[in-house]
Amino acid sequence: MREEGEDEVAGAKRADNRIDGSVPHLGKSAARELTNRRIAPIPDYEMVSCVTELRYSWRMRLFGTFFAVYVFIFIYEFVFHGVLIKPWYEETMHLWRAEEDCVMPALMGGQILFAAALTGVYALGFKGSSLKDGLRYGGMLMAIFVPQHIMMHGVAPYPLKMTLGWIAGNGLEMILVGAILGALWKPKPAP
Repeated sequence: MREEGEDEVAGAKRADNRIDGSVPHLGKSAARELTNRRIAPIPDYEMVSCVTELRYSWRMRLFGTFFAVYVFIFIYEFVFHGVLIKPWYEETMHLWRAEEDCVMPALMGGQILFAAALTGVYALGFKGSSLKDGLRYGGMLMAIFVPQHIMMHGVAPYPLKMTLGWIAGNGLEMILVGAILGALWKPKPAP
């Protein structure tokens, strides 16, 4: 059976592979002082609780930001497409499904996925969390969507005013989504 002093020596040997108490970059007296100190360990349940709380609050912030973006997209798309440019859709009725044939679950599901993708890319891909960062992100999104509308105008029989309306409307929407993300999203704290 080992005595208490032998256990300390064995522990020090395992911890630093030195039995003389020397620690790199420290003098022998400082190393002995560090070796002789007894630091009370943090109880496991407190550490787990703290980590769980950080994860929970980070996920809740992410969900809250996603939800705000989704609600904005839903309302904006309804006002823009369902009210402002609805006459344009009525003029080109032969290109669209009849209103009673629209598949609302697909439309809403697409908006949910779109909001989740925009929020996830911003949360995981941007280090900043300011309104300026959000506006920059929105501008980048606008730069992605404008060429798509121009290409669609080249292959589909949409009137020019509709294409220009989509460019302006979707561009504004992306900038506003970026502003919402920049204002609401705060990254998780560094560990």
